[in-house]
Amino acid sequence: MTKFRNSDKATKKEVREGLMSLAADSTPNRFNVKFDSDGSGACVILMVERDAGEDSNGRSPYTGWERMPAKFMGWRVVFMHVPNKYIDVFYDADGNYKVTADT
Repeated sequence: MTKFRNSDKATKKEVREGLMSLAADSTPNRFNVKFDSDGSGACVILMVERDAGEDSNGRSPYTGWERMPAKFMGWRVVFMHVPNKYIDVFYDADGNYKVTADT
């Protein structure tokens, strides 16, 4: 059984813009939004970089956020924090993986 009922979903563009706005209002840290799927189906992932020097056991960049909706505009949301400078290395401005080398 799923926790969320299937419902109408906003477009990826609308969801990305909405979550980017939420993050901009909530953190000074670098952030990005990407779409993915896991064992529960399609989801949107909001990635926020941790402060420099913090590891995964340190202070969460989501501490103090007023809103962290589990579902946003019909999409299931995963909140993920990543190491400082991670987003710059692995993602472009549209939330897509960068091509780092030819294989």
